[in-house]
Amino acid sequence: AKNKMNFGGIVAVPNTKTEQGSDFRRLVNGMFGKGASRQLFFRSNRTKTRSLEYFKVQHHPAFAAEYKDLKNMEAERESFNTSSNIFLPSANGITVSDYFPAAFQSAMRKRLLDMPVKFAGDRVTVGFHVRR
Repeated sequence: AKNKMNFGGIVAVPNTKTEQGSDFRRLVNGMFGKGASRQLFFRSNRTKTRSLEYFKVQHHPAFAAEYKDLKNMEAERESFNTSSNIFLPSANGITVSDYFPAAFQSAMRKRLLDMPVKFAGDRVTVGFHVRR
């Protein structure tokens, strides 16, 4: 993919519910398989919480650098060691075609298509995407 970097995980927030009330860890496990959220999410030492569920998540590795935006990270990309852990808190500016190879997109699409879609047979079906 662009920048020749690997995806290393997600620094989680302590709440597991989205603004819409969905349990995001459960959604991740449903998409990627049982236990996937424990492998993908990391805990941050900056977060103040008493959530027991949050402390089940492993702490993130040490970061060699942290960037506020994609543009600055890309500008310094050549200076990273091959084993550097870089923190980019915002993924704004990432485009699917640039950052996710066709094989990855295909694998993700297949996983979604393999999941059954269950609707109540006696009701109108409406689908929409809600964003903040």
